Amino acid sequence: MKNLKILLVFLYLSIICAQRIPVLNNGNENKSIDHIPYVASLRLDETDESYFGKGHFCTGVFIGTKAVLTLASCFYRNDALLLPEDVRIIGGTKFKFEEEDLTFSTILEDFKIHENFSRSSLENNIAIGYLHDAIPKDNAFVKTINRIASETATESVQMKIYGWSLSTMMYEESLHLLSGEVEIVSTEQCDTEHNKITSSTICAGPYFVNGCETDDGGPLVDDARGGTLYGLIDARPAGYCSKIITNRLGTYVDVSQFYNWILEYNRNSASCRNIISIIVLITLCIVVAQLQMVKLINIQNKKVWIY
Repeated sequence: MKNLKILLVFLYLSIICAQRIPVLNNGNENKSIDHIPYVASLRLDETDESYFGKGHFCTGVFIGTKAVLTLASCFYRNDALLLPEDVRIIGGTKFKFEEEDLTFSTILEDFKIHENFSRSSLENNIAIGYLHDAIPKDNAFVKTINRIASETATESVQMKIYGWSLSTMMYEESLHLLSGEVEIVSTEQCDTEHNKITSSTICAGPYFVNGCETDDGGPLVDDARGGTLYGLIDARPAGYCSKIITNRLGTYVDVSQFYNWILEYNRNSASCRNIISIIVLITLCIVVAQLQMVKLINIQNKKVWIY
């Protein structure tokens, strides 16, 4: 009887853990699955160079041809701030360890962490990474998100999350992009579940569908509204999603609360950054030309004085 109870408990936990993040292709990594073109993989460049996919540590969302939105906390590793060139951005691949023909790869040129980000409270946990190379216009597998929400998500609305999460209670690493369906719940309900929430937290259930640590920065999207980004996965405390029983709701950063901030710094990511570079170059050329002119005048004055 005791053994039967243990077996039943084991089967129940197996079902719960297997359902935690539904897989796009029902678990068969050899089948073809859809690309999610706006999902980015953040990787440690040195690690990924030795083994493609091993460097993955966070997820992000392409919001511009030269910009990726993610969490500010992603740029801290072992209490140290990463350098932009340490981070490689990968897009257009559904299999984490497999580089495809249209896989997009570039390092970061720079990144902007929210000026009021707190590592202790995780308030204002948002950042934009600026890509060294722009996303090619003809790459169908890598595109920017259609829209960023300017208003917070409504309760009871169904949304989707994406990421490369752990897929079983045995810590089996997923080989492909995963998808889960969640429903927005009130922050009051989330707070009573002992989640460490902030003033910009969105909560969603059910309990067994949520992101894990390497999914941080991944999208919370309303596909019914044309692919509108409402949040970024913010899994905490770190590692809780990998427990056998997940008794916490999923937590997400509400991007609508940073809408103006995102617009301001996303504008600086592509065209405006290029314009600034051009202006700086033109200014330098003018300064050099003026210096040359002054030098020429001085030479002419000396010639006049000699004669």
